[in-house]
Amino acid sequence: MRILLVCPIFPPQAGGLADHSARWAEAIGEHLGHEVWVLTGPGAEPSQSPHVKLAEPFVEWGLRGAGRLVQTVRHL
Repeated sequence: MRILLVCPIFPPQAGGLADHSARWAEAIGEHLGHEVWVLTGPGAEPSQSPHVKLAEPFVEWGLRGAGRLVQTVRHL
């Protein structure tokens, strides 16, 4: 199964949300065996887990980018 995690920040950016998202993605991939894609903002670095892949960075969060966000989610 392919799972898409949408989170505006991801390591190496600091913060609890970034760390939680990374650990959650890795756990889903490693313990449940699913392919996990992460849609996040610029500056994210690939995970060490082979199950976790980063989508192209998303820049326009909020109402302005909502249409593009939906298109990106559908594509992934």
